[in-house]
Amino acid sequence: MISTSSSYPYTRRALWHYYFENNDGLVFVLDSSDAERLTEAREELQSMLADDRLRDSAVLVLANKQDLERAESPANLVGHLGLDKLGQEQRVCEDHFGTR
Repeated sequence: MISTSSSYPYTRRALWHYYFENNDGLVFVLDSSDAERLTEAREELQSMLADDRLRDSAVLVLANKQDLERAESPANLVGHLGLDKLGQEQRVCEDHFGTR
């Protein structure tokens, strides 16, 4: 699992490629209520999926914090993240929220 959380600096992101070998899927979790970082999330996801080692991997995007009023819907996130244009057969965007 790879997070774009602000607690993971860019230097750690540079190490993500070590996890690309021999995997069957990618779980990408994002804060769906943080509109300011959606472009960053899109760039990170597309950068990872451009790697040949993830070419045949299934993709699950978990849209976290769906209980918040300002959260983007999974349907909107599919378009914003470019999942509809990736040409991958196995991709899913699911909503997710925790209970307080």
